[in-house]
Amino acid sequence: MAELMIDAKDVTRNFTISRGMFRGKQQLKAVNGVDLTVERGEVLALVGESGCGKTTLAKVLLGLLPQTSGTVELCGQPINDVPRLALARTIQPIFQDPYSSLNPRKTIGSIIALPMKVQGTADQDNMRRQLSLLLTSYRQSQQLCSRQVAPVPCNHRIQYASIQYDCMSTGTVQVIIV
Repeated sequence: MAELMIDAKDVTRNFTISRGMFRGKQQLKAVNGVDLTVERGEVLALVGESGCGKTTLAKVLLGLLPQTSGTVELCGQPINDVPRLALARTIQPIFQDPYSSLNPRKTIGSIIALPMKVQGTADQDNMRRQLSLLLTSYRQSQQLCSRQVAPVPCNHRIQYASIQYDCMSTGTVQVIIV
């Protein structure tokens, strides 16, 4: 039997929103009664219409937003009791828009190396070797490591916030985030 990684039962997340200046507040049910499980090695894709609660549910499952009711467990432990570093070593989101997922002030090498640092799997030399191997396997040059990702899709060299960017295709940026 596979190991259960995420176990969410009857998860609900409400927000209090204003109905207008003189009309008071009301509860908005962003997520209502979600049950799901994810076993080790499985991939979960949240798919649905705009505004249906995908991002809210993802934030709850990642422990970034508390649920209003229900339970979320990671490896049998309540998600809110899991230390941040342990959580980052166990579960990772991949966002749809690669440009909003990356910090444009960081180099590509530092972005790719961060998970290795979090996992504690590599010293500096080993990290450089792994980065070189990874970029070579995706037919990218080692020069890519010192470049920065433009904060928007573009097809020419741009300057933004006093940083020069060599623009990359959306496909290349998606490879970087994965």
